[in-house]
Amino acid sequence: MMSRVLFAALLLAAGTGCAFAGDTLVSAAPLVDLVTPWITAAASGAVLAFLTWLAGALRTRFGIDLDQRHRDALHLALTTGVTSGLRRRHRRAVDDHPGSRRARTRPAHRRSPHSHVQGTMIMWGWLKGWFREADADADPAGADPAGATVTDDDSGWRPLSSTKRDLNPVTQRRMQELAHHAWEQHRLANRLVELPLAFILGDGVSVTCDNEQAQSWLKEWWCDPINRFDLNLEKRVRELALFGEQVIVVFTTAAGLVRHGAIDPTRISRVVIDPDNAALPIGVEVGCEGADLKTYRVILEGRDDDILTPAAIALRAAMTAGDCHFWRVNDLLTGTRGRSDLLSAIDIADAYTQLIFGEVERAAALRTAIWDVTVTGATPEQIAERAASIAPPRPMSVRVHNEAEKWESISPKLEAADASETLRVVRNEVLGGGTIPEHWYGGGGDVNRATAAEMDEPTYKIFRRRQLLWQAIIEAEARHAIRQRLRATGQDASVLPDDMMPRAEFPEMQSVDVSRYAQALAQVVAAAASAVDRGLLSEETAVQLIASIAGKLGVEIDAGAELEAARVARDKRQADDVFRPPPAAAADPADDLPPESPMPADGAAGTAVPRAD
Repeated sequence: MMSRVLFAALLLAAGTGCAFAGDTLVSAAPLVDLVTPWITAAASGAVLAFLTWLAGALRTRFGIDLDQRHRDALHLALTTGVTSGLRRRHRRAVDDHPGSRRARTRPAHRRSPHSHVQGTMIMWGWLKGWFREADADADPAGADPAGATVTDDDSGWRPLSSTKRDLNPVTQRRMQELAHHAWEQHRLANRLVELPLAFILGDGVSVTCDNEQAQSWLKEWWCDPINRFDLNLEKRVRELALFGEQVIVVFTTAAGLVRHGAIDPTRISRVVIDPDNAALPIGVEVGCEGADLKTYRVILEGRDDDILTPAAIALRAAMTAGDCHFWRVNDLLTGTRGRSDLLSAIDIADAYTQLIFGEVERAAALRTAIWDVTVTGATPEQIAERAASIAPPRPMSVRVHNEAEKWESISPKLEAADASETLRVVRNEVLGGGTIPEHWYGGGGDVNRATAAEMDEPTYKIFRRRQLLWQAIIEAEARHAIRQRLRATGQDASVLPDDMMPRAEFPEMQSVDVSRYAQALAQVVAAAASAVDRGLLSEETAVQLIASIAGKLGVEIDAGAELEAARVARDKRQADDVFRPPPAAAADPADDLPPESPMPADGAAGTAVPRAD
């Protein structure tokens, strides 16, 4: 501080001497320009020294470690602030000089008549700004910008179509980092992601369509060495659950083959939405804040002119990084960012892990024991000598001593209650939030088979909802792949024909109890047939009842089409059951003879000849 005061005094004296050197005005700007780099370097060194001291103090007193990244950020911020203050004071000092353009444009009554003290006042004003912060009424017109330019849409401002339901970017990125850490380190949190993943994908997924040409395109797209859905789909499902959002960059070859690339969700800076529709994302800004920002267009189903407003079309025209698919989960209709499946479970899963480690340490402590040796009537010197020569007995060894020495094994008495119930409560809090029953995590408890079947139903419903979401995602990406092929071959891709509409086929989530549903099907068929015979139920409604039970067995039946097919089959059977006589036998001459005459009454001789039928 003393050196700084002396340096300031020298500068003030130099400015005063220059001011009184003659009748003409002398500007202190050259002198200021000369010393400013030295002052800036000294200030930067002082800031660095202060940060080093601060990091040591925080580590010593509070156990807080400032990593290199945070120290660099603080150093840059403080140095920039000091440099900005110096430049601002320099600019004010120069502008206040009577020879400057700004001073010449002032009214005459505002110009200083004391020219011999003008240089001193300029130097004093500059030094006062060096020792103190800038005045509250500092002229903003003469201030140089420090750092990056801030636009109207940056910090502190929100577009009218945005929402406050999103986390701020720092919290969003922190959530994603913690979710990945919890999935990697905590087994309980890991199960919240991996169990749904196993049920969603199961034995594999396939995409089909009725058109043979489109089916060949889909097969090439699915098995492409870059896309490799058979390997990468599992990772995509996992990361969408972990990070809550996913950006899939799309590249199209000259032949129309669509290839996918992935962007780390932590690099998402913001999601651009339609200014007139907060529920429609139209772009994703990716990159480090302030540098290397790229904005990708979100692929929409349809032409921009047909589905977007002019304002949204203008925004998308400036997005030149390329096209992408943007998917998100656990969001709201008017939110722009997704949430991790683990967001509400991170802290509790960490607490559960800490409880487990605490129980392990407690169990290890309970197994420890010490030998307490009491030597009766011994002096301190004798006790010290005995302690130097004594050793813990080995297992299965023999120890011989007299009544003056007493050995006793002492184990710790922690007086800690059984923590199994506490662990169960914490575990069920995490599992219940993920709609996963307790017996799925190795804790059978009092659950029997009937209770387990009832507890599984909500879980399958939740998993099925996520499976349907992924079905919609894959079908949307498959439609885009087919459209790009059509465009590459010069065909109309605005509306896909029905036979080119892709279908994503997912496996069944749970094994079906065939015996139970088979028994129910037999009962429903009998009851429906009886109701139809009595005129209480129409045939179509009866088939719908039967179809509902058949659906539980994995057989989908269209009631109307099935009833019509059944009627056709019935008519065919009835036509086949009509009696038809065999072909006529060969004609017999006896058939043309008259009927046999009765025998004469008088008993005349003769023999009756029977008819040969």
